[in-house]
Amino acid sequence: KHLIELDKNNFDIILEYIKNLLNLNKAQEALMLLKKIDFNKQNEDKILSLEGLANLRLNKFHEAEKNALNALEINNENYDAYLVLGTIKEKLGLLDMAIVYYTQATKLNKKSHVAFNNLATCYSFIGEVNLSISTFKEAIKINPLFYSAIYGLGQMQIYNGEFNQGWLNFQERWR
Repeated sequence: KHLIELDKNNFDIILEYIKNLLNLNKAQEALMLLKKIDFNKQNEDKILSLEGLANLRLNKFHEAEKNALNALEINNENYDAYLVLGTIKEKLGLLDMAIVYYTQATKLNKKSHVAFNNLATCYSFIGEVNLSISTFKEAIKINPLFYSAIYGLGQMQIYNGEFNQGWLNFQERWR
C-alpha cells in the first residue's frame, strides 16, 4: 500500500498488490481498487482477468466469466483468463470444458503450476489416473513446494497401486 502511495502511476506495483489481496481472500477490496485504476488500453486484458478472478473468489460466476471472455477478446493469449474460465467450469461440474480451458492455460504459460494442478485435478475427477499423475508431476516440477499438487499426486498414486511413493506424497497434506 505504501509503495502505491509513493508511486500512484506504477501499474506493476498496483497489479502485484491486487494479486496479493486476492491471495489473502480480500476479493472485495481488490475489486474496489481495480475500479479506481487509471490504466491504458494495453493493460485492459490484465485488469479484466483480475476482475474475473476477484468475482470468481466472490462466487459471482457470471460476472467472472464475462470478465474473462472480455479479456480474451482483447488478448486471446491471456492465460489468466483461461485459468479463470477453467475454474468456473470446474466449479460448475463442466469438467470437459474446464479441461479445455486449463489445457490452453498450460500451453500459454508452461510455468503455471496452478494451471497444471487444476488440470490434473480434473483428470482425476474423470478417472484419467495416469494423465492426472503425469500432470501433477508437471506442476510439482514447476514448483517443488506446491504441497497441494504433491498431496493430489499421492492420492492418485495410491489409487493406482503405487503405495510406497503414494503414501509419502499423501503425507504432504499436512504441510
